[in-house]
Amino acid sequence: MKRTSSKLDKVLGDAMLLNYSLGAIFICLTAFTFTVIDVTYKRIRYFLMFMSLVIEIFNNCLLGQVLSDHSKSLTEAIYFSDWPNASPETKKLMLMFMVRAQKPFQLTGNGYIVMNMNSYSSICSTSYQLYNLLRTIYQ
Repeated sequence: MKRTSSKLDKVLGDAMLLNYSLGAIFICLTAFTFTVIDVTYKRIRYFLMFMSLVIEIFNNCLLGQVLSDHSKSLTEAIYFSDWPNASPETKKLMLMFMVRAQKPFQLTGNGYIVMNMNSYSSICSTSYQLYNLLRTIYQ
């Protein structure tokens, strides 16, 4: 499972780091644009772009949260299995697996940022703060 997590991090790491670092800015700018523009067609286009950005970042963060949650429950699942009746070799393997599983798997943006629902909350909060700043400057 660690290899799968590492492969996901290799493939998606750059994109997630970019999404995290620039996501709040893009969300803020598209939200600001669709609120100040007068043409209905353009307002709808910017709103849909805003929603696609929010959903894309949500999907990345949700994937990381699910991976982390399942990883945390893995140790308990092994411990509460029928290990006392297992063979000595199996007990050793289960013990090694439990020790390794105590550090949860995480999906990160190249190891810099852990992608989970806390990250999503942080992105949304930052973009809302930037949006309010822009609205204050614009008025």
